[in-house]
Amino acid sequence: MGSAEYPPVPPFDSLRLAVASDIERIADISVIGFKDSEIFRYERPRYADFPQDAVASFANIYRAQLLDPLAVVVVAQDWPNPADGDAGRAGTLGQRVVVGVASWRLPEKSLRQGQFVVPDVGDPRPTPNRDLCQHRLDLFNRITQDTENQYFAGKNICDKLVVHPSYRRRGHATSMLRWGQRLCDQDGIDQGVIPSHMGEQVYLGLGYKVIGEMQVPDDGVAQGFTQRVAVYSAQKEKEEGGP
Repeated sequence: MGSAEYPPVPPFDSLRLAVASDIERIADISVIGFKDSEIFRYERPRYADFPQDAVASFANIYRAQLLDPLAVVVVAQDWPNPADGDAGRAGTLGQRVVVGVASWRLPEKSLRQGQFVVPDVGDPRPTPNRDLCQHRLDLFNRITQDTENQYFAGKNICDKLVVHPSYRRRGHATSMLRWGQRLCDQDGIDQGVIPSHMGEQVYLGLGYKVIGEMQVPDDGVAQGFTQRVAVYSAQKEKEEGGP
């Protein structure tokens, strides 16, 4: 499918599609923003000892998503905040910097397959993963996959949503989620998400409805936890000139 044949995308406003040069910045933001979540602590019990291992891992996650024909990655931008120690290297003086990232996975038969691919993202970084508990990661991924198969067949899935702590409460998470909702509205496809506890209220405040729960059990060392499963129902868009 040529670029002219893809469906149009919603207006980006203060957002834009992620590019290869964003990878390191959004990996840093993801670690800083996620490190206090129950999921991150469960999967990466030795993060404090090996913080850069997590950054390398997230960089490779986003590198793979930018190459994935069924993935969409957008970033939010803002003027640098002095509290953001990385802002100086994340953008040129006097320019806005990337402060948040969101990604979605499209359903297998999406008409947008390949629309958001970013070529030339470079080679994957070495990932020692010394901070990671592989057993817990494998268990969490298996439970998540089973939950998605149960609830999200044929749906768009919100995979990542994170804003740098120095730029929270400025509407960036809401802007990214609303863009994703408009994409679903245009395509007539619902969107599923399994939010962390710290992000759950953002989704519920934008119309996502809880439809189930996902249980992650204790493993004898780490305490298990429960996450809610939520869905946004696509809204039929009004035709131009309609009521």
